[in-house]
Amino acid sequence: MGAVEREVYGKVGIHRPYFGQFPHDAQSDDVVREFDSQHGQLHAFAQEMRIPFALIDRMYSIEPVDMVVLSEDELTYYGLNRVDPAFEEIEIMKQSRWFMITPTEYRRRLRSSEHWCDAALAIDDWVRCYNAALLGLSIEQYEDRRFEFSIQMDEGWPEDRKRECYVAVMIQGKREC
Repeated sequence: MGAVEREVYGKVGIHRPYFGQFPHDAQSDDVVREFDSQHGQLHAFAQEMRIPFALIDRMYSIEPVDMVVLSEDELTYYGLNRVDPAFEEIEIMKQSRWFMITPTEYRRRLRSSEHWCDAALAIDDWVRCYNAALLGLSIEQYEDRRFEFSIQMDEGWPEDRKRECYVAVMIQGKREC
C-alpha cells in the first residue's frame, strides 16, 4: 500500500486483525484499549497512504477466521492497484504545464487518447496517436509539426533551447523555432 505506483500480484485477503495472545494478567480494559489503539493506527496509516478508510472499516467487519479475497474491482476501489492519487495529481500538474494547458484540458485530452488510440495498434502508430491527442491535434497535424520540429531542432542544443523549439513548433504551431 505504501508505493506511489501500486500493483497487486496474486491475491489480497482481508480480515479483522486479532491478538495472538495476551499477557496472563490482561484485563478487559487492556484489550479494549489495545483494540482501539490498533484501529486508530490502521486509520492513520490509511490516511498517510491515501487509501479509503473504507478498506480498514471493511477489514474490521470480517471475522479473523473468515478472510475475504478482494476482487479486481475492490482492489481498484480501495486504491490498491492504482497510482497514489496525490502522485497522480503531481504528474498531471507537470504534464499540463509541459503542454501549456490546464489540468482539466490535459485530463480531457488524456481521456481522448484512451478513446481514439486503440491498444491493438502497432506501438509506433499508438505513440503517434497518443502524442497527437495530448497536443490536441489530428495525427496529420501532429506528423506535419513533428517533421518541422525534426528538421529544425539541433541535438547539440541545450535542453532549454530544445524545449523552446518544441513549444514553438509542436504546441504553438509555428513553422520556425
